[in-house]
Amino acid sequence: ASASPAGLRATGFEVSAVLDFNGQFQGKGVGKLDTRGASADALLAKLKKPTRPKPPKAPKLEVFEPQEPEYAAECKLDQFSYPTNTELWEKTTDSEGDHELKYAPEEELPEGNPCEAAASAGGTEDNVFAGGDGKEHDHLDYTAVASCGSRDEQREHVSAYVDFTHQIVGSTTDIVSKIVGLVCSAVPGVMVAPMGFGAEFAVSDICSSAADVAETAASAANDLWKAGVDVGLGDKGFHDCNILGVGFSRLFCDVHCVRDAVVRGDLTINKNLKKATDITNRNVKALAKWTTDTTVSQTDWLAEKIDYVDTKLSIKMDALTD
Repeated sequence: ASASPAGLRATGFEVSAVLDFNGQFQGKGVGKLDTRGASADALLAKLKKPTRPKPPKAPKLEVFEPQEPEYAAECKLDQFSYPTNTELWEKTTDSEGDHELKYAPEEELPEGNPCEAAASAGGTEDNVFAGGDGKEHDHLDYTAVASCGSRDEQREHVSAYVDFTHQIVGSTTDIVSKIVGLVCSAVPGVMVAPMGFGAEFAVSDICSSAADVAETAASAANDLWKAGVDVGLGDKGFHDCNILGVGFSRLFCDVHCVRDAVVRGDLTINKNLKKATDITNRNVKALAKWTTDTTVSQTDWLAEKIDYVDTKLSIKMDALTD
């Protein structure tokens, strides 16, 4: 029997049995071949070449569709449609083409809403001036509001002519009255004494009184004529639309719609930014996963191919050494 130092112990060391590590090491990608009694050609025939895997299907990326702002229903252009009968402003056009506009559902406007006040403002058109039709209208557009101003200006113009005419007639009446008074003062008195006694009549006084009555009648007629025209103009202006009232109502409605568009537009922008960011993040995550899966599948295939080549070379080397 041969002596073995294994198990020998001494101070500071111990002898142990070890392996000579004489073996064949293969990657996990290649299965262990049964080489007992097999030739190199047979072993090579059994060796299966790794097939390159197909890359994973690319993910379907989400597409961002921006959300259009939704404007207040009272800000539609057909809210103020007389007399042009403007159709609903359903779209706007720019260099990129037509864009549909969205409006909130129509609801009853609260009291005090500037557009409600502007829509209800109106009046009976004066059919004498500026092409008025004598009918009552509301929901006035800018053309109708401008016509209100034109009729108001024409009434003021006529009123100025009436004042001028009244002044001329009044001044002329005064002048004529003064002339008649001078003429009457030159008329002598008349003595009536058929039997030696009688009465004297002051014809000049009678003439002056008659002139005064005529002047008063002419002045009254002139004043009544002016008053009648002023009442007529004032009545037409009262029932017609008020240019200041309607104009300021439209202005406040426009300011209200601008503010509404700004607020709703800002909210829509914020929503679109968040939606675009979320979609971008999901697309990046999907692409990253797809890239990782593709890289892993191709890396595994390369590892298997390296093992295949290594095994094939080992078989051939073994065949050469035999």
